[in-house]
Amino acid sequence: TAPGEYTVVEGDTLSEIAEKFGTDVTTLVAANALSDADALFVGQVLKIAAAGSATPVPETATATVSVTATPTP
Repeated sequence: TAPGEYTVVEGDTLSEIAEKFGTDVTTLVAANALSDADALFVGQVLKIAAAGSATPVPETATATVSVTATPTP
């Protein structure tokens, strides 16, 4: 799966998945347009979004900072 996604395995519940990724069930339901939070199936790929957002959260984030030095007279 891509960053920000999770593949459901046997025994998973939406609340456990939400806890694992630091989000909540309501957010996962919205991000994945789920009609029933209890109807997950093995192999289903869920978008993982931050709590309060429907935007997927990447598993890792990288920042690049560019610094230019200006000589002083």
